[in-house]
Amino acid sequence: MIDPAMEPRELFSQSLLSRPGKEPGTPVWPVFVAYAAVFTGTLILGTILLIAGMAALIVQDPSLARNEQAMGRVIEEFAHSPWALIGSVLISSAALIAVPLVVLRLRRKQVRQSLRLDRLHVSSRAPFFATTGLLGLGQLPESFWALMGWSPGGVLETMPKVIQSANWSGRICLILVIGPVAGFAEELFFRGFMQTSLRDRWRPWIAVGITAIAFGLLHLDAVQSVFAVFAGVLLGWVTELTSSIRPAITAHAVSNSIGTAAAAIFPAPWSSVAHLWLLVLSLLFAAASIAVLARLPREARESALPGP
Repeated sequence: MIDPAMEPRELFSQSLLSRPGKEPGTPVWPVFVAYAAVFTGTLILGTILLIAGMAALIVQDPSLARNEQAMGRVIEEFAHSPWALIGSVLISSAALIAVPLVVLRLRRKQVRQSLRLDRLHVSSRAPFFATTGLLGLGQLPESFWALMGWSPGGVLETMPKVIQSANWSGRICLILVIGPVAGFAEELFFRGFMQTSLRDRWRPWIAVGITAIAFGLLHLDAVQSVFAVFAGVLLGWVTELTSSIRPAITAHAVSNSIGTAAAAIFPAPWSSVAHLWLLVLSLLFAAASIAVLARLPREARESALPGP
C-alpha cells in the first residue's frame, strides 16, 4: 500500500519501485499457465463459435455447402457481424473470469484479497481520474492516425463499422458487453490476478510491465495492442497507487462504454479540425488526470492531519 506521507515526486518510486512482498513458496508459473489457458481457450472457443455459425447458415441454406465462393463470403460477413463480436467478447470474458477463480480455488487463496477487490486506500476520486486519464489516452491513437492521413487497419478500422452495422438493440448489447462485461473481466484477470500474483514475487514495476504486455498481446492486433500496453501501464500504476482494482475496473468499463457508444452514435469519418481538437483535449485530459492521481496519497495524508 502507498504511504500517504509520500511527496508527489516520491510516489513513482514508492508505488512501482518498491521491493516485492515475497511469499515463501509462491511460484509464478501458475500465472503464465493461466494466461496461456485464457489465450488458447479464447481462440479455440472463438473457432467453435465460427463453426457453429457456419453450421447454422448451412442448415438455413444447404446450397452454401456446394458453393465455396458464396460460403466464403457468408463466413466473412458472419465473422464481422455484431452478434459474432458479442459472442467472442462474452467467450473471452467468461474465460478471463473463470480461470483465475479456478486457480485461486486450487491454491486455496482468499479470492477478494488475492484479486485486490477491497476498498481504496486513497481518495474516492481515483476512479474518476483514472477514467478521464484512460479516455484521454484512448482517443490519442485514433486522432493521430486520422490527422496523419493513415489508415490504421485492423480493429480500429473494422470495429466502428461492425458497431454501426448493428440495429439499436444490437448497439445497446455491444455497449453493455464491450463496456462493463469486458472491462470487469479484463481487469479481474490482468490487474487483479496476474499483476497481483507477479507483484508477490517481483518488483511492482516488473509486474506492471509484464502484465501490460500480456494485456496488449491478448488483443491480437498490431495497433490496438500497442495502445493496450500503454493503457495497461496506466491501469497497473493506478492499481498499485490505490491497492485496489476498483478504479481500474471503473475506468476500463466506462472508457469502453463511451468509446462504443460514440462509434454507434457518431459515425466516422470526422473532420481534421475535430480530430485536432480531440488530440489536444486528449493530451490535456491524460496529463491532468495523471498529475491529480499522483497527488491523491498526499491529499489523503493532509486530510488525515488533525485541525488547528
